[in-house]
Amino acid sequence: MFKEQTYPLDLAIQKKREEMIEVGLKKGLNHNETVLISQQLDQLLNDIQKLKHTNQ
Repeated sequence: MFKEQTYPLDLAIQKKREEMIEVGLKKGLNHNETVLISQQLDQLLNDIQKLKHTNQ
């Protein structure tokens, strides 16, 4: 059951991580776009942690 709940988030995290790496390599790690994507990734990771904590 839990995996079914987190699967969409897992996919979103994977895609966002790949996007961050790609942009970071092209534009640099300190570029505004890379930082924004990193913050979005952080939010997704926080969301999945909340789900895990809720389902304990």
